[in-house]
Amino acid sequence: MSAAFGVARPGGTVSAGHWVEDRGYHRTLTLLVFFAVLLSIVPDGFNYTRSDDFAGAVERTPGVLSRVQWLPFFAVAGWIVLRRMRLALALLPYLNWAFLLLILLASASVLWSYDPAVTLRRVIKVVGVVMIALAFQLASWTPERFTQALRGALAVCVIASILLVVVAPQNGIHQSTLYELQGAWRGITPHKNTFGQLGCLTALFWLHGGLTRQTTRTAALLGVVLGLFATVMSRSSTNLILFLLCAFVLFACLLTPRALRDLRVYLVSALFLVALLYGVLLLMGFPGYTELMTPVADAFGKDVTLSSRTLIWALAWEEFLSRPWLGIGFEAFWLEGPDTPAADLLRALRFDVASTHNGYLEMAVSLGSVGVLLMIGSNLFYGWMIIKVAPIDRGLFAINAALLLLQLIVNMMESFILRPIAAEFFVTTLAMMNLSRRLLEDRLDRYRPRAVDLPSAGG
Repeated sequence: MSAAFGVARPGGTVSAGHWVEDRGYHRTLTLLVFFAVLLSIVPDGFNYTRSDDFAGAVERTPGVLSRVQWLPFFAVAGWIVLRRMRLALALLPYLNWAFLLLILLASASVLWSYDPAVTLRRVIKVVGVVMIALAFQLASWTPERFTQALRGALAVCVIASILLVVVAPQNGIHQSTLYELQGAWRGITPHKNTFGQLGCLTALFWLHGGLTRQTTRTAALLGVVLGLFATVMSRSSTNLILFLLCAFVLFACLLTPRALRDLRVYLVSALFLVALLYGVLLLMGFPGYTELMTPVADAFGKDVTLSSRTLIWALAWEEFLSRPWLGIGFEAFWLEGPDTPAADLLRALRFDVASTHNGYLEMAVSLGSVGVLLMIGSNLFYGWMIIKVAPIDRGLFAINAALLLLQLIVNMMESFILRPIAAEFFVTTLAMMNLSRRLLEDRLDRYRPRAVDLPSAGG
């Protein structure tokens, strides 16, 4: 709701204050969310030729399309924010400040980056994606609107992927000789893992819609089946298990008996702490690691090195120790070329890789210890916001708790924090900012006057 003057009508109602419903930019914002999801899952610049075997290193000289494809949507989002600047300023104290400081640090790293041009381009994309998420909170807002918009956008992308597989299977299915990629669907995304993540998110949001009665049970069931079908066809066992874990969180948050509802926060908090502890121990390579990790790796369909991730982590840790405080610069490590910072690491590995496959290590290499601390602070701040909204809105509490768990786990094996080319980053950012708007609305409700009945004209 945004501020405006009310008008008294005979026989009607009027607020003693100045509040009316804001329905501006409704369709525009829906389209912005759809295109943000679409551009975050397709290859950068729609270049599918680089993505059959792996995601590819960062191009130092991207094509024209890669440079401009986001700009129209960033411009529209910026215009909406300017038109709703007073509301944006009111929302500012309720945002995740550790997250904003992390973006500020990434922006400042242009000053010491190995390749300032690459860092600047990536920072612009990050700021633009955050701007879209912010704009969505400033007009036509309701607590459930962001889940409604995302459900539709995610489902359309999955359907488009299935159609691509049917029409052009040589593009929609990996044509690689690698065993783990043979026959795996990738749809309109660059890689099977990305398609699996898309399916996981789709199933999660449609399940949430059914549990909160935002959709019918039939529609929710069809949406969950659609998402799980994509996840299975991507052959991503990791995302299938992630969906089951997040579904457990949704059921625990939304279907808890009334007498036990006060324990929901403790249940979710304990789950998060276990996930974080597991991640720390995994990175440290603790004694007995092989024996303990073998069943976990088997469950995720990987070897005990998690598809050689532990080898990458060991080498990335050495890179971090060479620049422990501020790192090499945001997104400036995994660059193409024989003389780039990652060249020695790639020669040591003897196979291609485009990230550390761990969000915390990725942040350590890019932005050093300061970046890692801000990243952890951002997760803690997000968790605190989720706890605050628990007594206010069960639906938002549930979906944000599931997304935070997803973020914590995925960042142990992949990296999507501050990555606009990852759907999880946009979805989580949009959810987190919607949470901020819900907390602001709760504050405003204390001051928003109640509507009072007016006598009719003949009375």
